[in-house]
Amino acid sequence: MRPAILYSLMGAALVLTFFLPLRAGLELPLYASWLGAAGLATFALYGLDKRLARTGRRPRVPERVFNFLSLIGGFIGAWLGRTAFHHKTDTHGHADMYLILVASTVAHCLLICLVLAARS
Repeated sequence: MRPAILYSLMGAALVLTFFLPLRAGLELPLYASWLGAAGLATFALYGLDKRLARTGRRPRVPERVFNFLSLIGGFIGAWLGRTAFHHKTDTHGHADMYLILVASTVAHCLLICLVLAARS
């Protein structure tokens, strides 16, 4: 199985695994549950990829998987994963990834503001 497909499926499974307890157990709003689940899944994959990088094991998590997870709401986990694991922090070597992360953060922040403004 191709690494992008393998890790995308792993990311989706993690998102669902984290989403259900957040939504049902903690009774968080739908969007907050989604952001939390996507963030936790993204953070977990950053940790996995850092471990794979340190041990020299292959296949590693492709950057497009991180980009996709960031775009669908895992941007918080991506920021935390980059910081906690000191992973993929070279903005020159990972310029595309960094730009997508910043863009997804701004887009989700705007969406949060719109949702909050609509409620008031």
